[in-house]
Amino acid sequence: MNNWGATYFDFDEPKLTRINDDAAKMGFELFLLDDGWFGKKYPRNSDNAGLGDWQTNTAKLP
Repeated sequence: MNNWGATYFDFDEPKLTRINDDAAKMGFELFLLDDGWFGKKYPRNSDNAGLGDWQTNTAKLP
């Protein structure tokens, strides 16, 4: 399962956990974290920032 269609750039750890738990109940065995997890200096919250900054955005994922 890929989170992009459900969250786009708008996610944090609790939201991803809920989605992952629901997906597991439906039989999904793989969770793919898509775009938006990176960008510590320039957070990747839109298509206009954060590319090339491969540091985890700790505001979203502590």
